[in-house]
Amino acid sequence: MQTYHKPVLVEEVLTALDPNPSKTIVDGTFGGGGHSSRLLEKGSRVIGIDHDQDAIAHAKPLLDKYSTLTLINENFSNIRKVLEQLNIYYIDGILLDLGVSSWQFDNKARGFSFQEEAELDMRMDQNLAVKAKDLLAALGEKELAMLFQRFGDEPRAKVIAHKIVALRKTKPLETTKELADLIVKVYGNRHSKLHPATKVFQALRIAVNDELNSLEQTLPQTIELLKPGGVLVVISFHEGEDRIVKQFIRKQVELGTLDQLIKPITPTQEEIQNNPRSRSAKLRVATKT
Repeated sequence: MQTYHKPVLVEEVLTALDPNPSKTIVDGTFGGGGHSSRLLEKGSRVIGIDHDQDAIAHAKPLLDKYSTLTLINENFSNIRKVLEQLNIYYIDGILLDLGVSSWQFDNKARGFSFQEEAELDMRMDQNLAVKAKDLLAALGEKELAMLFQRFGDEPRAKVIAHKIVALRKTKPLETTKELADLIVKVYGNRHSKLHPATKVFQALRIAVNDELNSLEQTLPQTIELLKPGGVLVVISFHEGEDRIVKQFIRKQVELGTLDQLIKPITPTQEEIQNNPRSRSAKLRVATKT
């Protein structure tokens, strides 16, 4: 298969899920199938879920190779419904690799990257009605600032929101370059090695795809679906995502439904050098009691 996405923390995921022919594992964020292909190699049945139609279309070679792979074009927040339709009620493991895939990020037509000139789209599911440019056109200054702060931890959120609202009075912001250039002007030369537009683009992506709400809806379903001894594995790339996962697991540990691997697992320096996009990844593991 042509490289669609370079998965992170692969060996750590395999260690946690311990795949074998007796297990059924859900990959709730199938993407390019990087994690799933390794699970399939070990003989596990894999139910791959992804709300991006491109990911499903790209996976045909894996479907042809493995009869133990089932792919569903759906949001992982509907995991219980997906499994019920397959007459599956309990599973051995669930993997959620949150965030954007390399394919989505590098495909300039999708509008996720400030490195390429493209329409401000950012929809992972192309059936969604609202694009990033629509949010920039419709939200008020306070709402934009709150969005950039909450989902991107953007320190200059208020200034950027003010500039966006001022500019759209004469011309709407419609492309990635227009937005990135506006943010660069706000920062001038006063920024770290991180590109000034990184946090705003992240915030817009999270908002467009309602990522945090989807995660909050999904996690309680995992408790119902995992067999005793079943394993939940979540890889997050953003503090907001990780906070939701950490608090959920902590509460379930208090209730006695999960046992937790206390410390999150992060990439080695070697992996970060080979795959710089892995640098912010955190993997959390919990086992159903």
